[in-house]
Amino acid sequence: MDKYDSLASVAIIRTDSDTPDYLLEEKTPGYHHEKLVGGIWLIGGNKDQRHRNFRHIMETELMEEIPEREEITKEIIRRFKFYRGFELSEPGEHLTGFQGDYSTVLVAVFESILPTELARSVGVSRGTTLAETEGRIQVYGEEDLERLEFGWGFNQVMERYLSEQCRGKKLKPKLPGTIIRAVDIDPEAQLG
Repeated sequence: MDKYDSLASVAIIRTDSDTPDYLLEEKTPGYHHEKLVGGIWLIGGNKDQRHRNFRHIMETELMEEIPEREEITKEIIRRFKFYRGFELSEPGEHLTGFQGDYSTVLVAVFESILPTELARSVGVSRGTTLAETEGRIQVYGEEDLERLEFGWGFNQVMERYLSEQCRGKKLKPKLPGTIIRAVDIDPEAQLG
């Protein structure tokens, strides 16, 4: 894993309805990568010294990003399933302070599908803002996805996920140029 500039975990969090709602994060002014402000992201984060594995990254990041909604974060975590690993190579010019041509990140993508009734009972419904930490965690309808601008290559990750769910859509990147490649990873493997 030494060939990567970073290791990260993100989650596709949605309801189980025929027209699902998705929990996504919009980076807001004050976010440390200025060019990414306004972009839409899957909820998650990068590995730091406290994280044991990709699943642990996702669990701790979720608790940090939706800190005041413990009832929903516990349900999301309980329903996590590993979806797929991706290698994302982001053009260096998109990143504040990055010196190379590309920053390459190994990302574990998880999925959590919430029963719609459960989601509604804890306040997860279209247009709702659940939290504001490094960005705004908001609930979007599936019909919103095509108009949103996704950060890094997460438009491509979501397109692949949606096509596998027989819900094909073309999604826009916030900044073009990210290269993604599906890779095999073990989400439970110990990270150094």
